[in-house]
Amino acid sequence: MAMTISSRYHRPRDTDEPGSGGPTARTAFAVPSLPPELLDPKTETTVDALLDTVRHLLEEENSRDQSFNTRGVGLAGFVGIIVSLNTTLGHDALAANWGTPWKGLAVGLFAGTLASLVGSVVVVVIGVLRPRETATLGMAEVEKYPLPEYIYAPKVMNQGRIMRGLIDALVIERSRAGSKATGLHWATGYSS
Repeated sequence: MAMTISSRYHRPRDTDEPGSGGPTARTAFAVPSLPPELLDPKTETTVDALLDTVRHLLEEENSRDQSFNTRGVGLAGFVGIIVSLNTTLGHDALAANWGTPWKGLAVGLFAGTLASLVGSVVVVVIGVLRPRETATLGMAEVEKYPLPEYIYAPKVMNQGRIMRGLIDALVIERSRAGSKATGLHWATGYSS
């Protein structure tokens, strides 16, 4: 079954098609016949539920990502305050006369503490707070939505394509959140 349409992407030619008496229109490919189980209302309900589940998982992943960002900002701010105080108070403490063996130990501990704190901020900034692109449906796919192959396709087929794109985005987002969790673990010194 062929459908006659004119698309905004392809202008019809202004020549007459033999026997039509008017401008030539583009002929879209017909949607192939589908197995009856794809047109069953139960299938549509199931696909609706699956698509809602994937969308919910993406929302949860976004919340998880925001939680990691919030924790990272809090940790970096806290460490920044501690480094400032440590530097201010440490300067006075290191200026005191500790004696020969203790002076070197105090300087070493002070330097080690500062290096550890600064290192944790670096890990948070690089591993958690560094801006990254988000994953979503590809624009090449979305730009096809107004085309007949999507408009005239059964709802379940379109939902399946959308679900595939959302699942791909979910896999990428989950991987990124996992790397942020690892960065926070390293920055705080915890291990699972």
